Amino acid sequence: MQVKHLIKDNFESKTMDEPRPSFLIYKSFYKPIKILSNEDKGKLFKAIFEYQTQDFDGPEQVIEPGIQMAFEFF
Repeated sequence: MQVKHLIKDNFESKTMDEPRPSFLIYKSFYKPIKILSNEDKGKLFKAIFEYQTQDFDGPEQVIEPGIQMAFEFF
């Protein structure tokens, strides 16, 4: 019971101003991107992480058009 309480408190203590330490990728997201080449899947994976961590060069994230289309599913 105490562990459950700590987990709940830790989860609820996050605000929109504080970045979450994780994000979810659902298995259902695979269906629309499975036709991408392995190289493009890697670019998409990188784009997702850059977006989530805001770790990209320049003032805004730049994503290739084909990858951007797949990125919209996320």
